[in-house]
Amino acid sequence: MLTLKIFRSYYYKNTYLNEVDLEKSLQDHRCPDKDLVDRIKGLITPEVQNVLSKPLSYETAKVKKMNATLEKAGFNPISVKCLTEGKLVSFPNVLSHDQLPNFLIKSCAIRVPDDIHIKGPINDKGEESLFGPNEGLLRLEMNDRITRIAKKLDIDLVVPKEYAIEFDNPVSNSLNHRYFIICEKLDLQSQEEMAKSIKKMSKSDQVELGRKIKLLIKEIGIVDATFGNIRFTKNGRLAFIDTEPAGLLIGKKSKFRNRGHSIEKCARIGLYRFSRECKHFGLKFLAHDFNKEYKKSLKEVSYKRVILSAVSPSIPWSLLFLSSIKSTWVSFLRVIEFIRKSIGKISTKLYGCLRPIKLPVANEVRRQLSGVPV
Repeated sequence: MLTLKIFRSYYYKNTYLNEVDLEKSLQDHRCPDKDLVDRIKGLITPEVQNVLSKPLSYETAKVKKMNATLEKAGFNPISVKCLTEGKLVSFPNVLSHDQLPNFLIKSCAIRVPDDIHIKGPINDKGEESLFGPNEGLLRLEMNDRITRIAKKLDIDLVVPKEYAIEFDNPVSNSLNHRYFIICEKLDLQSQEEMAKSIKKMSKSDQVELGRKIKLLIKEIGIVDATFGNIRFTKNGRLAFIDTEPAGLLIGKKSKFRNRGHSIEKCARIGLYRFSRECKHFGLKFLAHDFNKEYKKSLKEVSYKRVILSAVSPSIPWSLLFLSSIKSTWVSFLRVIEFIRKSIGKISTKLYGCLRPIKLPVANEVRRQLSGVPV
């Protein structure tokens, strides 16, 4: 079954984005407000800088220790994650501070080591996104992508402004150690308030809301489409607040892999997740609508690839899979071999059914020619 899922995923239409030049991206997104930069830097002690710079940990004891360091300096971790022990714990990658009422601070620390894969969102077909080491640094490019596409689609979407700030004394020249990000703080409805607001909408308004969110997920390639990230502001505007690409984008020369996930794959995962979110909050109409769109997305295969593999699986696919892991390629070839054998068996059975019937007259003629008395 796993082999079949891997096999099928390569028949989908896949559109990949270019690698991101992280150095240029950070330079282009520097905070223009020098006074704000100085005020924020004045709040960051060497201990806080150390927490914001060093690789993130998923062990509860280490996370709690980092949180204690931040809280001592007046920072409050506001992100919540399920860690290795299966517990929900405040996570030190997004911080608030009482002296920064309009901004949040986001860490650019390495999300995962190069040799470890952290599973991200997943759908019921086994497709999953993998978080890369530079998710924090890639927020800026993802923010631009979301804003640009929402404008192109003529959808009123609030996306918090984000800027890069460089530490005065970074512990190394690594981009993860040199920068952190500040993010505009929005006045948002809670997830429960958003669900209640949607329930009060007319059916036509829910249809329109669903249309907008589906378009955004599919065009942008939003993986983590949840009520935690897709929100309403207090005045009812649609907002998207978490700009981590979750595998859609990667930086140049990444050791993680040589390209991000395709837009289509991310969209399939996003549609599935938002359908589940709507079901969780009792939004039956939207849950059905998004599940229907998700099922539709599963049928969007590349028929060109199907034909190529059927005609000569050994020639074009060797080029298409150069960037794939060897085990996936082996699994694919096994499935192709299974299909070819199955076609052979079916052909044999059909041939047996369609052979000319030996008529009695033909038997009689054969006996006469062979000298057998009639």
